[in-house]
Amino acid sequence: MDEVRQEIQKAINEAMQSKDPAIQAYWKTIKCKGHKPTPEDVVLHIAKQVTHK
Repeated sequence: MDEVRQEIQKAINEAMQSKDPAIQAYWKTIKCKGHKPTPEDVVLHIAKQVTHK
């Protein structure tokens, strides 16, 4: 499970490097305690979006 979490974090880190202003704005909507969202933060954010539609 640790390997999966690490791969998800790598994907998050890479995606956060986008220069697209719309993508940067989206990342700012994800609540997190640190500088970068964790895999858990992203999953929770997406789950909330899905349940509100």
